[in-house]
Order: sequence, then structure tokens, then C-alpha cells
Amino acid sequence: MIPVLQNIIFGASLAAALGPITIETVKTGLKQGFIPAFLVNFGAVVTDGFYLLLLFFGLSAFLDK
Repeated sequence: MIPVLQNIIFGASLAAALGPITIETVKTGLKQGFIPAFLVNFGAVVTDGFYLLLLFFGLSAFLDK
């Protein structure tokens, strides 16, 4: 049972992406609490959506030519 639990923990640690947003979210969460950390993450999600829209409309204009 212990090797299975070790492998689950190891797999979860590999699946967790340690990017700049994750580090900033954890840092903000530890210093200021849940709501500010949530807002940092929400801002990252909104920015990713904006980039996705720019990419979509930019490529569609490029491919229509």
C-alpha cells in the first residue's frame, strides 16, 4: 500500500505546474488570504482568454486572405 501512495504523491507533484502564476498565487494566498489569491488567478485566466481571442481573430484574418 505504501508504494502506491508514494506513486500517487509523486504523480500529483509532477502534474502540478510550477509557473510564475502558481508561485504568485501561493505567495499572495499565504500573505493576504484566499480572496486576493483568487483574484490573482482570475486575472491570469482572463488574460489567457484575451490572448486566445487575439490569436483566434488574428489567425482567422490571416487565413481568410
